[in-house]
Amino acid sequence: MPNYCSLFDKSGRFPRVVILFFCCMPFFSCERESLTPVDEIHYTDIVPDKEFHTVRSFSPSLVSVFSCSDIPEPADSSVTFDLDINNDSISDFRINASHRAYTDGYCGHCSVFTYNIYIEGCTDQDSIACTEQIWIARLFNSGDSIQAKNTWSPRAELVLLEGCALPFQTDFDRGYIGVKTGSLYGYIHVEKMPFHGIRILEFGFNASENRSIVCGQQ
Repeated sequence: MPNYCSLFDKSGRFPRVVILFFCCMPFFSCERESLTPVDEIHYTDIVPDKEFHTVRSFSPSLVSVFSCSDIPEPADSSVTFDLDINNDSISDFRINASHRAYTDGYCGHCSVFTYNIYIEGCTDQDSIACTEQIWIARLFNSGDSIQAKNTWSPRAELVLLEGCALPFQTDFDRGYIGVKTGSLYGYIHVEKMPFHGIRILEFGFNASENRSIVCGQQ
């Protein structure tokens, strides 16, 4: 059994050092709690939603006997949109949409077109979460966590329908793109539009370094 009598001095009182120790304990406890990392979420709702595509319409192929794909109008076009997710007035990510006639090889009597939508980092600090096939963007669901354990790449494809092997990359629907700039993690909420277009709905990032963010978190 502990000798509690040893806590007292000869006069039967607590020594000053013991009293000082117990008085300081609450302050030490508060200091430890203040060091706990706190998430600092920055959220942007894009109003109105940013929509862009490169095809205005499709017309039937003149070589209909071969069941060729429709022809896009215009024949080739491209558009880009830059995002500054950490609000430092410097673009972090660029979303590119384009289409063009495929001229890199003979694909038969049909006219073949390449359709491409991809996202890339604007600096060497920026990267995108990918699937196991590193060049394909991973689309997350609401409530999924964006964190360091994902596979990261400076560029990732959302749509790549290219050449005689159409389709080459599977299409996408609505979801969250995981992004990282330096040690800050974020998401970009996107949705597929008709005519190989894309709609950007919202984005957010965690301004606390090395802290994850939940898709849709505000």
